[in-house]
Amino acid sequence: MIEPTKDRLLNAGMELFHAQGYHATGLKDILSQSSVPKGSFYHHFKSKEDFGLNVLDIYINDGTAALVAHLADHSYAPLERISNFFTDVFAGWSKKGCREGCLLGNIGQELAEEHDTFRERIEDVLSEWVRLIAQCIDSGQQAGDIRIDIDPADTAEQLINSFQGAALRMKLVRNDAPLKQFLHLFFVTLLPARKLPTAELSKAG
Repeated sequence: MIEPTKDRLLNAGMELFHAQGYHATGLKDILSQSSVPKGSFYHHFKSKEDFGLNVLDIYINDGTAALVAHLADHSYAPLERISNFFTDVFAGWSKKGCREGCLLGNIGQELAEEHDTFRERIEDVLSEWVRLIAQCIDSGQQAGDIRIDIDPADTAEQLINSFQGAALRMKLVRNDAPLKQFLHLFFVTLLPARKLPTAELSKAG
């Protein structure tokens, strides 16, 4: 169980990293936001980088748990399971005024050139999300609700890439139009299995 003081620090870090980024967040900001003395910070974390990785891990664990829960919900068809995950994520961002976006993408853009530890941690989790989504796409192909002329791994990779791009555009335009376009493009236009018109079904029979 996370200790109350450590919990307050991590919650403050999550809020501040979302609001102003990693570099713009100083130790003074974290201590002020959490109402924790400096000595307590260094009792729990070796450095700001160590602290940042702990904050990132909370975001990663929560996001992965949400993805796994959606993909395991067999009350929905595979394509709907994937769509439901992204829809829920986007709804959360919209409620916050489309200003936060994905912490993985935000931190990745900010630190990829200078902190290999952050870059590698983010790439590892995104690769795991690709793997999980690819498995669900494969299940959807077998079930007949996802088109079979696409590669599951490549498609999952493009979903994650486009997801991050939509998150960035959302922050720039401060509305959810890029999110809606992402959902429509993949889950209405590109991924659903093609349903044969009645005439073609008759011929096939």
